[in-house]
Amino acid sequence: MKKIYVILLSLFVVTSLSLLFYYRAAILGYRNYTGVVDYNKSRDKAAILEIFNKNWYWLISEYTKDFSPEFMLESLSHDKTSESYGQVTIKVMLDNGKPVGFVAYYMKTFYEGFLWFLAVNEEARNKKYGKLLMKTAIDDLTKRGARYIRLITRTTNYPAQAVYKSLGFKATHDNGKFVDFELMINHQTS
Repeated sequence: MKKIYVILLSLFVVTSLSLLFYYRAAILGYRNYTGVVDYNKSRDKAAILEIFNKNWYWLISEYTKDFSPEFMLESLSHDKTSESYGQVTIKVMLDNGKPVGFVAYYMKTFYEGFLWFLAVNEEARNKKYGKLLMKTAIDDLTKRGARYIRLITRTTNYPAQAVYKSLGFKATHDNGKFVDFELMINHQTS
């Protein structure tokens, strides 16, 4: 009888500790986490809006008159047509639980992925966070069937261009203000 009591008590303790650790992680979330996570409006929206405010010149073309980061973050849409609602994916870079960067992308056509935004807070740069965000987006777009991925950046955004080139992107067009880049995806068939 004593043996059964010890076994039951041991099972109870192990189960209780497992539940405690599980719920602790669920409650605390990403408090001390460093890595790429899915966008969470309540955690990330203010930080991303601050990144837009500090980096507007680098992120938005002067030809774009009606872009609203608030609208993008609320609707996950690349334009204001109802068909594009929910089409944008946003991944966020957390550094010790704090949002410090993001990448936004979507499938533009059945085979074309488009990297719309990539930005990292100035204080968090030179930690390879931009490259990690890019790799995450490339992997996701590839899984969705992208055969090529495109992006556009300012001609003078040399640090971003270095990241793109290091990941295999090639410049395809330069109009003096903006450079178009493209990455061809090699889908291996088994």
